[in-house]
Amino acid sequence: RGVVLRLPGLDPAFGYRLRWVGPVDQEKVSQVPPPDPEGPVGRAVLSGAELERHGIWFPRRRSEQVLLFAVEVAG
Repeated sequence: RGVVLRLPGLDPAFGYRLRWVGPVDQEKVSQVPPPDPEGPVGRAVLSGAELERHGIWFPRRRSEQVLLFAVEVAG
């Protein structure tokens, strides 16, 4: 379980990396695998168009947990 999170407003032509900010709890919350330690999409670089149109899958967490991530232009 989880949710698809779309990221509007990015330049569609740029490539972006997503990385976690702060600690990432690797505990499983449901039947899904734990979050990738590199970031929401691992080491992949996605275009702004992909992030706006398709988004990223974001894992389900307990209500007292939070996962923060940064979006950076790859280059």
